[in-house]
Amino acid sequence: MVVTNKVYTPEMFVEALTGKCEIFDGKDPITQIHAFLKAEGIEAEGQEFWDYPINEIEHILSEKMNVVLVDVSGFYLEDKWEKLFRWFEITGYEEKFQDDAKMLCTEYKEYFSISYKEFEAVNKRTESHKDLIMQNEEYIIKPFKDWYDILKEGRLMRHDIVRMARDIYAKGKDYLFAMRKTSNPDTPYISLEFNKEGMLKCIRKKDCVPVTDEKEREFAKRFGEEILKPYILNKTVN
Repeated sequence: MVVTNKVYTPEMFVEALTGKCEIFDGKDPITQIHAFLKAEGIEAEGQEFWDYPINEIEHILSEKMNVVLVDVSGFYLEDKWEKLFRWFEITGYEEKFQDDAKMLCTEYKEYFSISYKEFEAVNKRTESHKDLIMQNEEYIIKPFKDWYDILKEGRLMRHDIVRMARDIYAKGKDYLFAMRKTSNPDTPYISLEFNKEGMLKCIRKKDCVPVTDEKEREFAKRFGEEILKPYILNKTVN
């Protein structure tokens, strides 16, 4: 039977099974799901969860399988985007898929609600900003690598940068950058939003806490004046 009426993202599905919230990159999510479950000891070689095309529901019901539906849309053959759903058999793990299950990823459901057009727009803009970097001994400001990089930023920092990326940044109405400590450049520290003219609009730490340290605010403003505004001006002229 279908255990729940929820449609799971790959992230929500593996979290229900493992208790860990992982972010996948959209490249063949089915393979990534199985690889992650093997790494966590939930699956073993030759003992993977069976998954079935969505049109095999009659077979599933006739065999009395317990399944959940997973949205595994992503890039498959020749890196072409496919909208795809699969039934995953979860026999023995049914209790982990109750409607009232408390899952971290469920709190961030909107993070996974992005159209392919928005996804492409975000990635195109992050790529065009890849050279916009400023660094000193204490801080570095750099662009996000892609949509998934912004997704991780929002999950770890627990604020609404993902919504901003989808609703504003993807439309070219603002600029988003990551500010890190130079000593730890891969760990989220401060998230930055600039308006279309390159003026600092929002500077937040974890849990949406405003930055009050003047040295940090000044460094962010300098980035806007010395790096971002010249880029915007040059783009406008050309």
